[in-house]
Parts: sequence; structure tokens; C-alpha cells
Amino acid sequence: MPPRAPKRCADCTALVYGGGNRCPEHVRQPWANRRWERARADTAAHRRMKADVLSRAGYLCQVSDTGCLGAATQVDRIDNTLGYVEGNLEAACRPCHAKKSSREGNVAQGHRVSEPSNAAVPTRSNAGSTREHDGAAPKTGVPRCLWIG
Repeated sequence: MPPRAPKRCADCTALVYGGGNRCPEHVRQPWANRRWERARADTAAHRRMKADVLSRAGYLCQVSDTGCLGAATQVDRIDNTLGYVEGNLEAACRPCHAKKSSREGNVAQGHRVSEPSNAAVPTRSNAGSTREHDGAAPKTGVPRCLWIG
């Protein structure tokens, strides 16, 4: 098979051989410009704020969408334009946070989206229950994985 024809680099006039669209000088590193995102979420103040929000919510998901796990492990901004400020944060489990973020992104792009289903919200009243887990879903609508016996 003959070698591919060379192309011009996307950032300069150098020829690029063997596929790709950038010369060795302009090759982009994956995630090279996204270091600031990691740094923002990896500060002591951010970890403290996340721990405060989760403990205040009792480590229970406050979004409660379809597929909710009940146990919150992430913090979500209620209004994304306000940033990480007190009163604008809520505890969320991973599936609920992903669905809410996806829904907000689709709305921002002008796509039509369905409304959240508002599944049953787990309450603190069953968190200290001594009831054995019998394999059946509780009647309160709380997911099976949340029962702590």
C-alpha cells in the first residue's frame, strides 16, 4: 500500500507525513489546557465545602431523579451562573447529577428536553432502621441499595 500524501499542518505551513493534521511542533496534548478545572476542585476549601454540603444533606440525594441511588457522593450547583456559593449547592448521587447536567446542557443548546420525573425522595426516618433487608424494594420508593440494616 502506498504511503499517504502529506498534508499541511493546521497551525503552520509545514508538511505532515503519516496521517494527522499537525506537525510535531504543534501536536496538541490531550487535556493540556484543562489543568485549571482539576486545580479548582482540588483545593482544601473546595473539599471542605463539599463535605459541608454532603453532611448537611445527611449524604442523601436532593435531586432525586429516575434511577436515583439515594446516597449522595457529589455536589451540584442549583444555578450554574452563580458558581460555588453557599445556598446554591445541593447533594446529588452520580446518576442524578449526570442526568441533571445533561438536561441543563441540552436546554442551553436549545434542544427539547423532558421534565424530571421527581422520584420519591429518601428520608432520614428510615436511615437508622434495624429492619432486615428481605430483597424486596421498600414501600416508600427508596432504592434497595439505600437500606442500612
